[in-house]
Amino acid sequence: MRLRSSYTARSISICPEPTISAPSHSPGAAEGQLGEWLTQRGQTNMLGRLKQLVPPLAVKNTGQTFTSKEINDDLNFVRDWLKHCKGDEQIEIEARADAFMMIERAVLNFGSIANRLTEPMLRFLASEAP
Repeated sequence: MRLRSSYTARSISICPEPTISAPSHSPGAAEGQLGEWLTQRGQTNMLGRLKQLVPPLAVKNTGQTFTSKEINDDLNFVRDWLKHCKGDEQIEIEARADAFMMIERAVLNFGSIANRLTEPMLRFLASEAP
């Protein structure tokens, strides 16, 4: 079950060629690597924090409960789909919103590690989400 109830008209259909994989510098990779580093230091990364925040908000706003796996699958849906796409399937995504969310998680993980954010990171966080 997806937590997202629908996609907007801004959605696009994409699927990379089967031989193309996400570059190591993609937002998903950065978010995952920084998050793993935080976990190894005994800290909670942004994915972990979101998995703590979503259940009470979901119950409050929808009356539904979601498992940690369902939340994880939803938050990582686009990244995981891109990693495992075989080239013969399509999905519709909100590319800007999904990219913004992944970059935001990477930036906040970086801030937790470095105890600071760069000027470009601060500008990004101050920008309006799509």
